[in-house]
Amino acid sequence: MDYQCLCNCQECALAGNKVVQPYVPLDPVAKVLLVGQAPGKTELVTGIPFTGPAGKMLYACLMGAGLDKRRLYITNLVSCKPPEDKKGNDLPPTPREIMNCNPRLRQEILDIKPTLIVALGGPALYELTGQDGIQSARGGLYPLRDKYQYPCMVLAVLHPSYVMRQRQWVETTIKDLSEVNRIIMGGLPPKEQDYEFLVDPGCRELEEYLSRPGILAFDTETTGLNTRLDKVIGMSFSNSYTSAAAILLVPDDPRIPLVKRVLEDPEIHKVTQNGTYDCAILDSSMGIKVKGMRYDTRLAEQLMNSDMPTSLDHLRAVYTKIKPYKPSKKDMATISHWGKERMLQYANWDAVCTYQVMVEQKKVITQGQLNLLETLLIPLVPALNDMSKKGVLVDINHLAGMYAVNIPKLKTLESDIQERLGVNPHSPKQIKTLFQIDSSDRKTLEYYIERGDSRAESMQLILECRDLKKESSTYLKGLYDRLEENYVHTDYLPDGTGTGRLSSRNPNLQNVPKHLRRLYIAEPGCYLVSGDYRQLELWAGAILAPCDILYQDLKDGVDIHSMLATEMEAYIPERLKHASRRLAKNVVFGTFYGRSARSIAIEYGCKVQDAEEWQRICFSRYPGLVKYVKDRYNDYNTSKIVTTPWGRHRVVSSPTQAFNTPVQSSASDVTMSTLVEMFVQGFDLRLTVHDEIVFQCPKEELDKQTSLAKSIFERPIPQMQDNCFPAEFKYGENWYEMNVWGVIK
Repeated sequence: MDYQCLCNCQECALAGNKVVQPYVPLDPVAKVLLVGQAPGKTELVTGIPFTGPAGKMLYACLMGAGLDKRRLYITNLVSCKPPEDKKGNDLPPTPREIMNCNPRLRQEILDIKPTLIVALGGPALYELTGQDGIQSARGGLYPLRDKYQYPCMVLAVLHPSYVMRQRQWVETTIKDLSEVNRIIMGGLPPKEQDYEFLVDPGCRELEEYLSRPGILAFDTETTGLNTRLDKVIGMSFSNSYTSAAAILLVPDDPRIPLVKRVLEDPEIHKVTQNGTYDCAILDSSMGIKVKGMRYDTRLAEQLMNSDMPTSLDHLRAVYTKIKPYKPSKKDMATISHWGKERMLQYANWDAVCTYQVMVEQKKVITQGQLNLLETLLIPLVPALNDMSKKGVLVDINHLAGMYAVNIPKLKTLESDIQERLGVNPHSPKQIKTLFQIDSSDRKTLEYYIERGDSRAESMQLILECRDLKKESSTYLKGLYDRLEENYVHTDYLPDGTGTGRLSSRNPNLQNVPKHLRRLYIAEPGCYLVSGDYRQLELWAGAILAPCDILYQDLKDGVDIHSMLATEMEAYIPERLKHASRRLAKNVVFGTFYGRSARSIAIEYGCKVQDAEEWQRICFSRYPGLVKYVKDRYNDYNTSKIVTTPWGRHRVVSSPTQAFNTPVQSSASDVTMSTLVEMFVQGFDLRLTVHDEIVFQCPKEELDKQTSLAKSIFERPIPQMQDNCFPAEFKYGENWYEMNVWGVIK
């Protein structure tokens, strides 16, 4: 049948384009209909939906799910190709275009009478079901809209073109499509009425539920996100796939002793979603120190799919058949004002969802990843919470003095730039117009400054103004605004980066300028002691490459970057010789991380031949790097997956990620394992940045504690072939003015 005659083409902007008819298989495996958005360039030639690049990705994902695209019905929301944007990408069909083509789609559905419809992408999902938000909804089943006059369920799946660009979603999409076979065979997820939810049970009923054998998932409902100042107002628990219990706390609640006893019992194994937060707020708000932690769904996901979202709503969509239940962010902000029934129902879903995610994750997590979770990341949680809770003392007088000096200086500099250059130094648009450049970011301005551009002095003045404003607003006033009784408490995120390296926020200590470390001070009678691994990423690279010569140079204490700078000197332009060591360092790491000679040459404004010579010197000195680069290129070009000796797994979307992930991730895990061991040994940990750990100790115990810390830092690491990594220790009354420990003055 020619369905196009049903369309309202005379009202459609796509009228006159070539029509792509739906694909009808000769030998359908089942009545499953795939619905996409619109045909593309290739489809105009073949006349068949999903035969272009996105079609190839769809075919691969379907094959992975045990399905053959050629035996499934395929169509689109619209039959004609939409126009392209300036970059040549197809624009999505407009709501009006979809509406004009809808009678055709409705008739196709009525004629095919599908057992299941698969909505590929957000527009298809919304048109067919009214459900918005494909990333949250994907993997779920939703009823077809009444206007189609046909009773059918719709499976939400990401569009293949998105998966093609974001390959970390391939495995998830295959898993979603695998549901097609299960649904066809009659398997259905539990219905809401199959769940056993206890709403605000009394002591006896709650004790009976919590005493059931098995692992216990728990979650907190709180007044806010500050783990030291906000309060726990509710809790939920789940110890089976379809049951949960939620309580709303009241003053002097008689159930609190029971909850405390259960959560502090190390024999009761527990699972959380973002336990770093839950454990911290339970400790500060209720004095409950959680023990028996065995699993965290958020940390587990970071190990398995480090660049994917780790929110519970995302994990629900990936691992469970629970329908979306999360309210909007605006609605969530008023959780303390919700009615009791609504709040407890929501809390029950959180707990049972966490339990289901844990069960499903354990089916796919590797033993190595599970070991890393149990031996490093779970024990890391109390260490991070302890550091965050204690915080670091700030020299409030010095902070106020610096701010008082900076603000007049900033205003003078802004006025000077306005007068001399006629621009607002903080306006990207005005700066781009002034210098006739495409971007006004730091990297671009430094590019011209490095090359001795005639406008370099003006550009440098603008950068100085920006730096002074950022220092004043972010690192001084921003720090002051976050002080709690003169202490700053940063939040550490063990899942904040794709490599697994720790990050921090509120404030972010990773980027604090060195001279502003003067603000962070020891308590009276104490020192701050800094332990910092020396060249840890180079050590990790030497082991992973492997590169025996680099390993031996490091073992012999050779300053790799200074030594290479000397060998490269003849090929370094005169204007760059003052920074030859930094240049050599960038070449070493750039080579490790797969940078081309051309990209290095562009950064430094030199000839490509010079950069090629720098890399040749590096490769000839350390031939193991050649094999490392080739192996990582192979990983990227074949599996798109890299793994680390610690068991981490990352789907890489660029060669750069393939190069730097094993090195940075392994170095980070070394530091985090040291942090855990120091916490176990009772050190007064205060902060950690990159490969550095800072603890506080009484002045009279400096040598004793630093000696013990050194033995922990430099212990053999089994995951790194039992190698020991050297560390340097410094001490002082603030984090900036520090003396090298062990050096006789």
